[in-house]
Amino acid sequence: MPGLEGLLSSAAMSTFVDDLRKEFARVVIVAPSVIDSSAASVLSTVVDADLLVVQKRRTHRGQLGRAIGELKAARAYLLAVVLTKS
Repeated sequence: MPGLEGLLSSAAMSTFVDDLRKEFARVVIVAPSVIDSSAASVLSTVVDADLLVVQKRRTHRGQLGRAIGELKAARAYLLAVVLTKS
C-alpha cells in the first residue's frame, strides 16, 4: 500500500482533482503543515495555487522561512499567506 505522499502524487489524485474542477468553481484542499509533512509540497504539483496559513504567536519566523522554502523547492505557486489568531 503506498504512503500518503504516493497517493497524493498519483495519477488517480490528479484525475480526482480534475474532476472536482469540472464540478466546482473553487476547490480547497487542506493539508498538514508543510513543516510536519511533505503532503502539501506533493499536493502543490496537482493544484493551481497554494495558500500558506500562519498562526499568530505560534509560528516562528524560522518555521515560516522553512515552509516557504519547501513550497519553492516544490515549485509551488504561493498565492497568499493567511494570518490567523488561533
